[in-house]
Amino acid sequence: MSIPPTWGGGGAPPRHATALLCAGTHAPAAGAQPVCSHGCESPEQWVCLQCGEVNCGRYLNAHSLAHHGATGHATAASLADLSVHCYLCHGYVEHPRLVPLVERLRALKFGEDAFGG
Repeated sequence: MSIPPTWGGGGAPPRHATALLCAGTHAPAAGAQPVCSHGCESPEQWVCLQCGEVNCGRYLNAHSLAHHGATGHATAASLADLSVHCYLCHGYVEHPRLVPLVERLRALKFGEDAFGG
């Protein structure tokens, strides 16, 4: 399976890519509220794909970025537009292994039946 050129802005995948894609990814439970773990109310919330913690983005209080710094967890998905960001690559990423996770997030956001699920 190859990593498309959209991984971290193009070119060869970084060395950490394989480990990130093999590590368990975590979507929030169906009843989870998309609110920052620090209580920030913002339309821009990110869920950590390694542990499932939800934090606000860099344009409010940057708790998602701080979570990466404290834990080393490198990937997070936006609950606003369902994009996936890698803090180690400093960019948005796409990969076939992320598709089921993004589809689960989409079902949670729009409802299980929104896409025939």
